[in-house]
Amino acid sequence: DEIADYQNITAIDCSFTKIKNIAPVFHLKNLKYLDLAYNNRKTQNSLELPPEIGNLQELFYLGCWGNKMKTLPKEIVKLKKL
Repeated sequence: DEIADYQNITAIDCSFTKIKNIAPVFHLKNLKYLDLAYNNRKTQNSLELPPEIGNLQELFYLGCWGNKMKTLPKEIVKLKKL
């Protein structure tokens, strides 16, 4: 199934999952809650948010603590409800 088939999803909790590919999430225009916390705490890899995070205009919660992020994309400022 394509992610386009799930456009009504409003919440995703991927915390503690060791998720590697989060790109499909950024096509969910109705997403309000996204939890990516603690996805790489035992690895050397860092979870990085792509510029497409700015597409999630309805997002009001973003959990990303416990990851080894070095920076946030500048597009994060587009998220007015966050």
